[in-house]
Amino acid sequence: MQIENVGPYQLHLIAHELSAPNTWDPFVEIYRFDEAMQDFRCVQEKQRASAEPCASYEEAIERAREAGNALVRNWQH
Repeated sequence: MQIENVGPYQLHLIAHELSAPNTWDPFVEIYRFDEAMQDFRCVQEKQRASAEPCASYEEAIERAREAGNALVRNWQH
């Protein structure tokens, strides 16, 4: 798992290894900083970031990053 900050958002990039060799499922979960709570709160529960599994951990994390950034961009417009 990797955590990246995008403005007030925090992306949790997750890759789950599947039983088939060299296959990983990418997921993303998104938090937003809440000024009143002075902490991050979940605004997007963990969701699959791709319909297809990935061939490596790194590829799965990149797919999760792309999906998370796309969601954040949509919220900002």
